[in-house]
Amino acid sequence: MGSLSFNYIVSFIVLLLWAVVVSAGKTFNVKDYGAKTDGRTDCTSAILSAWKEACEFPGDATVYLPPGKYMSAMIMMSGPCQGDMTFRLDGAMRGTKDLSKFPRNNWVAFQFLSNFKLTGNGVFDGMGRSTWAQNKRVGKVFPTSIQFTSLNDSLVEGIRSKNAKMFHMMVYRCSKLKIDKVTIQAPANSPNTDGIHVSLSNDTQITNTNIRTGDDCISIGQTNRGLYISDVRCGPGHGISVGSLGKFEDDKDVTDLYLKNCELSRTTNGLRIKTWQKSYQMTCSNFTYENIIMKKVFNPIIIDQEYCPNGVGKCGGKSTSSQVKIVDVTFKNIKGTSESPTAINLLCSQSNPCKGLVFRNIDFKHTGSAVANSTCLNVANPKISNVQPPLCQN
Repeated sequence: MGSLSFNYIVSFIVLLLWAVVVSAGKTFNVKDYGAKTDGRTDCTSAILSAWKEACEFPGDATVYLPPGKYMSAMIMMSGPCQGDMTFRLDGAMRGTKDLSKFPRNNWVAFQFLSNFKLTGNGVFDGMGRSTWAQNKRVGKVFPTSIQFTSLNDSLVEGIRSKNAKMFHMMVYRCSKLKIDKVTIQAPANSPNTDGIHVSLSNDTQITNTNIRTGDDCISIGQTNRGLYISDVRCGPGHGISVGSLGKFEDDKDVTDLYLKNCELSRTTNGLRIKTWQKSYQMTCSNFTYENIIMKKVFNPIIIDQEYCPNGVGKCGGKSTSSQVKIVDVTFKNIKGTSESPTAINLLCSQSNPCKGLVFRNIDFKHTGSAVANSTCLNVANPKISNVQPPLCQN
């Protein structure tokens, strides 16, 4: 009887200690799995091994990359996992220049996870300079640096991304993903290096983020609902864009976009909505842009429903107009300088005029000697108050 009691007590203590370890979480250092910090040795297997064991740990787990340089090929870090996962990067990850190592056109991917966190003081260096010359070829796709697929209630904070081979970050089929205090950087002449692209996602937040790149700072694709963007600094780059939309039959509505307290500097566009001239039916609705400062932006506010990158007449001709409906879009408390004389350019669809547009407290001045002006085409009964340059005057 005494022996049984003793064994019972020992088992209880072991279980208690294990419970304490699990509840406290565990860190999986990639150096313990063979990762080298010289920036030349391929660390792909070491990082994946650390992820696998962390994912199988029955508690909170952290995959940790301490200071140093880690070169890798494509890495797919998938769930679901036994507990909540954190990927902490305090070093520098470098994407290999060997394009054959990227069979799925992304570099670092996190997918099928809930309550996931990507954090740290480190940087994802896509080493994109090796591919940008090829990147200019139309239709050729290169790896996205960081891909988020099917993440729920997750957080990305503090990390940096630089010199992506193509997009820096892709948000795809995510719900309630927060991106905060992130820095994205690439030269102004780096092609197709969008900062953050969001598509097929719900309730995405992007806040307190600095983006300097060669394409859209933030690009918003099809089938998005609930996107909150605040305190973003953009430039150089192509601005903050919705679209281009309506190219594919599966494109669905983009709704509930709220963008505030942002600054755009020396970008080719400011706030842009673009849809294909020849398009399928869908709707953009309930957008609000407010408290925006623009400095030397070429197209501060632009709605382009005649988008046809292949040239005039190659997207259906003058008889074709966009089937995308733009409804209930508000621009308020926006000011700055325009590099182009046309500071506000509204080119809406002839068959589906823009409806419910509101402009309040808008003030743009041309950076040169010209007087700023506006263009207003196919806009149905806009509400206009205190707008310079004057808008939609017959």
